[in-house]
Amino acid sequence: MSVLSYHPMSGIFYQLLSLNWKRSQEKKSFIDKSLLHINELELKAIYFAVKAFPSLMEGKNVKVESDNSTAACSINAMGGTKSPSCNDITNLIWSWCITKNIWLTATHITVFYYSDDGSCNC
Repeated sequence: MSVLSYHPMSGIFYQLLSLNWKRSQEKKSFIDKSLLHINELELKAIYFAVKAFPSLMEGKNVKVESDNSTAACSINAMGGTKSPSCNDITNLIWSWCITKNIWLTATHITVFYYSDDGSCNC
């Protein structure tokens, strides 16, 4: 799960709960998620979330919050050397952001899940 928050804008908050993206132009380029590693899926989620609000983010610093530490590190380092596929997706994200004058900063967040009986996975 990846979360984008926009600062210093007025509290706009968007959370991607699923990679089952509905926009037709995005469907054409989305690779079957069953073939991708979780780190690639998280980076794809960030890519689609950033592309969802180009006019709101143009010329802004955008904080990306992700529960995947590899995705957060890849964004902050503008790529990596361990996974060519993650590096390719990160380069795609940054290439698009550069054209829109968007600067990304990523942080890792801990996510707690609560079961139906109210217990926490803490």
